[in-house]
Amino acid sequence: MIDIANEPVSGEPLVAQPVGVRGWLLYICIAFTILGPIKMIEFIHGTSAPIMLATYITIAVTSFIAGLATWATRSSAFLFLRIALVARLLYSFLQVYLGMELARQQFSTTLDLAKQEFMSAAINILLVLLLFFYFRFSKRVRNTFGRNI
Repeated sequence: MIDIANEPVSGEPLVAQPVGVRGWLLYICIAFTILGPIKMIEFIHGTSAPIMLATYITIAVTSFIAGLATWATRSSAFLFLRIALVARLLYSFLQVYLGMELARQQFSTTLDLAKQEFMSAAINILLVLLLFFYFRFSKRVRNTFGRNI
């Protein structure tokens, strides 16, 4: 007997849709949960300024929670991802401010530090944008969570 009910409606073969925490989504989860917080701990050990300590701790904690919620495919993942991305974006603005303050001092060493702050801020802003667009338009994210950010 021929089973007609299981045949595809169109003449095209069925293509499996990406789903689950794999590929880029897995890499992002690892980066948010493990790599990012480790880097922030390194920064924490390198500063004594209270505002920078608070900033690094905030980024580490929000990143860890966002990564964990995403990895576990929790419904709260998008909320924590937004918080983590906004925290990193605010940190980028702080870097721009610090870079401008260093550039005003007009010493060669502070100008080099200012350039480093501006470059780091630009990379952070680009990273936030890339992550936002990934979570906004990714088929894997939509298939795994039922929607995009």
